Amino acid sequence: MVFGALLASVSYFILSSIPLTALGLSAVILGPTLIAVGRGRASRPPHLSELLFECSQENLSAIMEELGVTSKAVYLPSSMVEGGPLALVSPNTDLDLTSTEGKLPRRLLVWRKPNYVGIIVSTPGSIACRRFAPEGEATIANLESTLTSILTGDLDLADSVSVAETGEGLLIVELTNPRLTEKHLVVHDVLGSTLASIVASVTSEVLKSPVVIEGEEKHRGRLIIRLSLTKIGA
Repeated sequence: MVFGALLASVSYFILSSIPLTALGLSAVILGPTLIAVGRGRASRPPHLSELLFECSQENLSAIMEELGVTSKAVYLPSSMVEGGPLALVSPNTDLDLTSTEGKLPRRLLVWRKPNYVGIIVSTPGSIACRRFAPEGEATIANLESTLTSILTGDLDLADSVSVAETGEGLLIVELTNPRLTEKHLVVHDVLGSTLASIVASVTSEVLKSPVVIEGEEKHRGRLIIRLSLTKIGA
């Protein structure tokens, strides 16, 4: 920047050279720009987040294997669990929380005396909901709008999102050109893929209902996620 100012001054007043003067002025403009870019550089190395994410996924997989969990996780909205939305993982396939008073506590192991309920875990969707704070009415239209805003705008993980209600408590969410690949782990059998987890968490929070990922499949550049709304009870 200092060099640019000096070059511009010498070129204009002494050498009377317009091209060199222009070059000096360009250097003056470029200097602050480079400084701003340098200061705006992310403080966290670009691959560190990926390493931390893979580590957490592998740790969760180990926990699932140790507990022998094979049933699908239940995604709970913040109205049902402290610090939510979060996912409830339980080896109990006949889970019944309909008589539960108040919110479930935000802790790893959850008990409702005298029975063990399961574990509460945070998911990528939990963080997305806290960061982007879904709001509005508990409608399918608002759900589609919210998912579109988060997945195509804030996170840039897909080109478009559509939501269709196929029956009572059944939803189909379709992502066009999803941009996230990951190796399959045990945790995905319980929580679903990362994209499905985000969709389930947002759906739970917007519709204010527990959600289970019934299945997901990729087909011609699309990810199709099947969700069910559940009352977690008999």
